[in-house]
Amino acid sequence: MAIPVPIPSGALSISDPDTAKAEALVAAVTQVIKSGTSGGSPAWGTPATVLPVSYNPPIDPATGKPQLSSLALDTPQAQLWYRQFAIAMAKIIPTWIPIVPPPDPSLDNSFTGTCLATDIVGDLVYVTGASRAVTKADPTNSNKMPIVGCITSKSSSTDCIVQTNDLVPSVYSSLTPGKLHFVGIDGRPTAAVIPPGIGETLLVQAIGFAIDSNLLLMSPGTLITRLRG
Repeated sequence: MAIPVPIPSGALSISDPDTAKAEALVAAVTQVIKSGTSGGSPAWGTPATVLPVSYNPPIDPATGKPQLSSLALDTPQAQLWYRQFAIAMAKIIPTWIPIVPPPDPSLDNSFTGTCLATDIVGDLVYVTGASRAVTKADPTNSNKMPIVGCITSKSSSTDCIVQTNDLVPSVYSSLTPGKLHFVGIDGRPTAAVIPPGIGETLLVQAIGFAIDSNLLLMSPGTLITRLRG
């Protein structure tokens, strides 16, 4: 029977990783055919006991169907055919899976901004007014609030990634699990709001909930409470 697709000429280019994937595929297929499956879904259980005599089996004149024989994966012919098939699969399968580029940070839960060289990872930052320019917040200064997120990484002294919501793992190490956190005097998360001194003003903004001591669910609040000392 003719194969209804064009067959490229020449040898198929195969790399060492392709070969390794092919060997793993052969081993997995052999295991399933010989021993079936257990657990999971689907779980057919019983192993297959018959397969075509070859990749192009003769037709049984009595039934008009391909002739089948007992499974014989240990024969050189069977091993060669399965390896050739697995190599082709290992080479072509990655092209079936679309490679989706990571989302544009500006459209996701973070953005690339510019900051001061003195700003460090973990600082809660506000937008200064320039395009994507941020710097550390100060809850005692209304001009340096509210915060929009925290710096999670820096690619240079003045280029940073600011995460605006979602889980922030491993940036902080001393959060209070189970507590709502606020903008601290030091421009970092705190679970305790310290009342301002006499004549001072403190802007209280919730920034997220601590899941663990090093895991913050970032969700900056839009409600700012002004405390006067």
